Amino acid sequence: MKEQDNNLPTNVTQRNSGLDLMRSIAILIVLFQHSLLFYPKNENQGFLSAVINLFDGVSIFFVLSGFLIGTILLRIVIEKEVSFTSLLTFWKRRWLRTIPSYYLVLTIVLLLSILSNTNDSLLSTVSYYLFLQNFSLELSKFYPEAWSLSIEEWFYVLFPLSLLLLSNFFQKNQTILIGMLIFLFLPLLFRFIAGASYPDFEFRKLVIYRLDAIVYGVLFAFIKFKNNLFFFKSKYYLFSLGMILLGIISFLKFKNNHSNFPELFYSLEALSYCLSIPVFYSLNFSQKSRIGYLIYFISSRSYLFYLINLSLVLGFIIPFFKNQYQVLNQFPFACFLLFWIINLVLAELIYQFFERPILTWRDKNVT
Repeated sequence: MKEQDNNLPTNVTQRNSGLDLMRSIAILIVLFQHSLLFYPKNENQGFLSAVINLFDGVSIFFVLSGFLIGTILLRIVIEKEVSFTSLLTFWKRRWLRTIPSYYLVLTIVLLLSILSNTNDSLLSTVSYYLFLQNFSLELSKFYPEAWSLSIEEWFYVLFPLSLLLLSNFFQKNQTILIGMLIFLFLPLLFRFIAGASYPDFEFRKLVIYRLDAIVYGVLFAFIKFKNNLFFFKSKYYLFSLGMILLGIISFLKFKNNHSNFPELFYSLEALSYCLSIPVFYSLNFSQKSRIGYLIYFISSRSYLFYLINLSLVLGFIIPFFKNQYQVLNQFPFACFLLFWIINLVLAELIYQFFERPILTWRDKNVT
């Protein structure tokens, strides 16, 4: 067991620059996809746009989150006894990382929507504070990017609780394996059941159909723990296999709008991204170098970029500038550039004066 434990990092909060790069790529994909909306459809279908749309930044976030959270939970399960107390510490740290910034931006978007008379209803908005907004088939158009946050938050609750329950009946490794199998196959089963009744059903944004995307990341954290040598030695083969798989499903997606395999598409997509984790994990960039600092900067602000870029920047701030300066309506590139500048400035302000102080307090007081 001692040899296996060495496969877990001594400090699971320590940043890995390769995974930071993966996170940076994910958020840049999201930002580019949204910033290209300034261009008419017949003008944003160039080579760059086509390449960017081959990838799903949110799915990359899912598997990366699963890998990192899986590493933390493996340490809890393997080195400690799973208990409500240990999970409570995990939840406190996780929630202090995700919820304050989310609530801040959500509240700003809510106030702006009220002032502009674009809010659906205050009652439906309450569900966003409880992460219940995407359990219903009728998704609200208010703060639409929050669907992925709901999936992640429910995974942070349900998966650890399942491990706690299973630990009463199984050994440690069995607990993890059975927990992963449940979360891998139940969402897939639900997709097949829903797909049989509703052939054109859209699974992407509903919680119960997407939890498996995150657990694929947990699976690769477990593979690293169980066979560290395989994880690193086979990294290029796994990466190549992942890119081939992604190419195949991307081709089928664009050719058929993935209508022929909607139940399997999201599982295969998550798996393809997971197969690239060993390569990224092996990369190392010094923060003292320009590229290393740039990767760190984008990665450390990536959550804020995701929170603000669509509903707040694209939905309210850019339209405000376009109303004030009508000339912007004639120059898509000016709006494109303004989008990136506002996101950079606003994310940095929130990071320095809100998110960073909270995380500093968390790291000192919640261990």
